Amino acid sequence: MTKQSKMFAALLKFWRGEVLTRLQREVLQRPNDQRLAKVLDAALDMPGLPKDWREPDLNQGAQSVFPFRFRVGEHRLDFITTVTSFNTPRNVTLEELRIESYFPANAHTEQLCLQLLSSPT
Repeated sequence: MTKQSKMFAALLKFWRGEVLTRLQREVLQRPNDQRLAKVLDAALDMPGLPKDWREPDLNQGAQSVFPFRFRVGEHRLDFITTVTSFNTPRNVTLEELRIESYFPANAHTEQLCLQLLSSPT
């Protein structure tokens, strides 16, 4: 198992399928993006991936906001994340731009983020 595979497997239990679902939808929307398809293929090849996560659930509506959770040492961090995209046929560069924003979902996560911002580099 590669280092990337180990990292993905560790994060998988916190993703609960939201990230994978979004990735599957983006690959369907951008069929010519080979780099994105490779990321999806690598995610689908990870050990321990539930079988029902391997196919996109097209019955479920697209989420505009979804939770993102992970651990750093003993701390669990909870965020909500949004992705902004500009879908204009007049500007290819703008059409490919994605802005992903993360916001603390609770006071504990907010406090840890503030501590990180105030700590010396």
